[in-house]
Amino acid sequence: MIRHDPPHDPAASDRCLLFAPAFTREGSLGDASVFESQAPCVKLAEVSLNSLAQYVQRIPGRARAIVLTSIFGLAAGAAAVLFQFAMNSLYGATLVPLSHQRPIIFLLGSLLVILVTSAIVGFLLGHYAPEASGSGIPQLKIAFWKDFGVVPFRVVWVKFVAGVLSIGGGCSLGREGPSVQLAGGLASALGGVLGARVRP
Repeated sequence: MIRHDPPHDPAASDRCLLFAPAFTREGSLGDASVFESQAPCVKLAEVSLNSLAQYVQRIPGRARAIVLTSIFGLAAGAAAVLFQFAMNSLYGATLVPLSHQRPIIFLLGSLLVILVTSAIVGFLLGHYAPEASGSGIPQLKIAFWKDFGVVPFRVVWVKFVAGVLSIGGGCSLGREGPSVQLAGGLASALGGVLGARVRP
């Protein structure tokens, strides 16, 4: 959990003020806020989330909504493409080569792939993000109506990894639901970083 420290001391060279989402103890993203990092400052070349967030906040209201919607849409599309690419890569590296082997090797090999990937997925869901289980669309609707659209970022990365392992590993699942939850969760995370969250 990020600690909100006393005001920044300019003389301390090993600290820097960052504009970033606040992670709660449960792993969820809070509103974007300024906090003092104990780690050494990392100088980014030209663009950083810090400057991007501040730039977005200076945009007039109606134009800012268009800019944020475009950012969320591009990020969601990139996540869906990366999700599909990762699934195809895993499938092509495991089940496709096995399909060219003798039937007994294919049966045993594919069974082993499914068992191993399912075990990893079960561990991730059980220990990190139970909310990432299921198709993803009902879970995203619950987050929208119950939690004001806030999706913990751990749900995003667990859904991505678990979805890639499950679908790419041969389980009979679809990619549409996980893609929707990934897109919504990533938009929620970006909303926290860019200060676009709407709170009750």
